[in-house]
Amino acid sequence: MIKVYTFLTLIILSAASVFSQISISEDVTTDSVNLFDTYEQSSKSSKLATGLSLILPGTGHHYLNRNKSALAYLSVDIFSLFGAIYCGTYASKLNTDARGYAALHAGAYGGNKNDNRFWTAVEQFDNIHSYNEAMRLNREEKEFYNDGARYWSWNSDDEKNEFGDIRKKSSRLQLISSIFIGAMVLNRVVAIVDIRASSKYKILRNISSVNFNASFSPDLSTTALVMNAHF
Repeated sequence: MIKVYTFLTLIILSAASVFSQISISEDVTTDSVNLFDTYEQSSKSSKLATGLSLILPGTGHHYLNRNKSALAYLSVDIFSLFGAIYCGTYASKLNTDARGYAALHAGAYGGNKNDNRFWTAVEQFDNIHSYNEAMRLNREEKEFYNDGARYWSWNSDDEKNEFGDIRKKSSRLQLISSIFIGAMVLNRVVAIVDIRASSKYKILRNISSVNFNASFSPDLSTTALVMNAHF
């Protein structure tokens, strides 16, 4: 009879050990699922994010769930685009107005909108004759306007100066438009570098947040190495 009790006791202890192992296994499995869920959330493609940022800054950061950065990059791009279009359009209008003003007050003709040398001469000299005389004194006869295809003669210095002021304002606005375009390019470069840099060091940051701790049973019969990861 004592042998039977002893045998039953061993069976009960074995069952308890099995159930205990199953419970530990369930905890480990649960931890593993949580870790994998975190990995899936952070495994978005940095290459896709880079491509999106190249097309429109901010979209790549939005794809990576970095919404504050996305708003900042997108705002800079929209503001720069608006500034480039507005300043470029206004500069073109002023350039057209300047040519019309010269035609009205100096009888200027013969120069198209891209003939910057002609309009610069109209801005700096009272008439075509004073311009040609200056070219002759500088021994630059090849720069003469003597074929009758171009002409201007200002009525007063005030009108000539007004023409110059319009052209200078147009040039300044065109420069500002170019700066806005440069800001759009720079915004894309910074956005791409930001994404690539954060992706490059993401693994290192994750590893640095992993801790390992030793665990022992009360009777020192079993040992375990417990990993705590923070992502």
